[in-house]
Amino acid sequence: MAVTIKIDDLKKQKLARFLAQLLLREGKKVTPQEAVSLMINYALKNEDTFIQNFKELPPKKKTLLGECLKTQNIGASKTPQH
Repeated sequence: MAVTIKIDDLKKQKLARFLAQLLLREGKKVTPQEAVSLMINYALKNEDTFIQNFKELPPKKKTLLGECLKTQNIGASKTPQH
């Protein structure tokens, strides 16, 4: 299943520069899709280290989805209430 993601222009430029350096240094031509796939695999293999990067991000505002999940008790434990 293919998924389209949006990447800001600066990140696209950095990725293109990285791929150009990879081609020059290693002689490997890699598409952006292949590179992102490998990056995802790396992040999943190094999950604990990768998660540390998220701690540096500013907190997100409450989202409508988050509020809906709370009000619908989605993800809540399935213990019966008395």
